[in-house]
Amino acid sequence: MALDTWFDNIRGRSYQDIISNPEALRSLLQLASVLLLNGGNPSLCESCIRDYYQKILANFETLKTNYMNSKRTNIPAWKGIKYVKGAFFYSDTITDLQAINALKNGYLSEFDFDMLPEGYNEQEQATIEKTTEEEIETQTKKPGRKKIK
Repeated sequence: MALDTWFDNIRGRSYQDIISNPEALRSLLQLASVLLLNGGNPSLCESCIRDYYQKILANFETLKTNYMNSKRTNIPAWKGIKYVKGAFFYSDTITDLQAINALKNGYLSEFDFDMLPEGYNEQEQATIEKTTEEEIETQTKKPGRKKIK
């Protein structure tokens, strides 16, 4: 697995060693992109790189577990980065939970996916069923008669 290989390249090294070694720096930035930034581009400023280094060394197993457990059954129709209403969506890393939230909030539409995230249709179906039950109730009620004086 790539995560373990990248982590092995930085484990046991000091921050200065990582900065001076291009391969170790690349591994650190790849880990930061995948585990901390949801596939985004890591910042190259010194304080940001130091922050990535500290967070990854302190929490690698937790970050790795969270990454491995993030469910992804959706298939986006776009490739790369999509920018909508002030939010960036990465086709390679968008999880089902993120996709469902983006669909519910109107950032993305069903046409943005070749395959919708698992669980989205179930939520939509429940909403549709509730709406149709309410419509049936209002249609079956007879209007009240008005008394004319």
